[in-house]
Amino acid sequence: MNQKYKEIVELEKKLSTENNQGKRKHLKKEMHKKKKEVNALRQKMIFGDPPPMGGMREIHKWMKDVLEPEFLSTYPNLKTRETLVIFRKLLGSQLEIEGAALERNQEHLMFFALNKQLGVISAMNCKSGLDRTGFLFALFLGAQDLPEDKKMKIALNWESYTLELNQLYRNNGYDPAKVMAVLDEPHRDHADELKHVFQMQQNVLQHLLTVSLPITGISTGMIGLKYGKGMKENLLPLYCIPPVVKNESGEIIQLLRYKRSGRPKGLTTEGHRLITQLSLHRGA
Repeated sequence: MNQKYKEIVELEKKLSTENNQGKRKHLKKEMHKKKKEVNALRQKMIFGDPPPMGGMREIHKWMKDVLEPEFLSTYPNLKTRETLVIFRKLLGSQLEIEGAALERNQEHLMFFALNKQLGVISAMNCKSGLDRTGFLFALFLGAQDLPEDKKMKIALNWESYTLELNQLYRNNGYDPAKVMAVLDEPHRDHADELKHVFQMQQNVLQHLLTVSLPITGISTGMIGLKYGKGMKENLLPLYCIPPVVKNESGEIIQLLRYKRSGRPKGLTTEGHRLITQLSLHRGA
């Protein structure tokens, strides 16, 4: 690296005294080439060699056959089968395989579930710092409260479950009691899982407004939530919190609204005030 910098300096000196246009053009071309080499070395020092994606794609392809029902039945251990399923989904999303993209919250929950399956602890944070880690920590704490036998299923079906629950809220006037009454109806599909998602959203908001604040404070030197003002543009965090809460007086406060599809439309005035009063106002 130092040698290449010296070569660039020498080329700059020659360029400053050279009047011949042909030679100047050649010197500029050499300088551009050297600078590209320096930049490539710098990237390698910071990030290392890029992983061989071809090999990973072959593994993803191979796992498609392994995960066929007749093959899966040969694995007597449910934990092994679930680990294979979740690993392939994460791998497909990261390799940007067509049709394999995961919704961001679901991807986080799958990493959480995979960590639980493997018995490991992984470090995850925002690549530009730790500002979003407070939100991620709240999400993981909320998932931690789920029953062990539900964690994997909810992680694998997070997007469809949250959309269905959000539609129930919208169709029942955002009344939690009415939503729970619908879920208590006999023969309701995966009602138990939706009830756990219902409770998880409550827990995530609670963790977001308590535990997550000092995490961001330690990271940035300021108390606040990175996900504040930016929720206007980035609606993903809104899948993880309830649309209504009770205030200290017991009144129901609506935080957000949903589209007919169940996707968040955005925060209400009250919801925006609740989140951003403790926010750094720096966007998502």
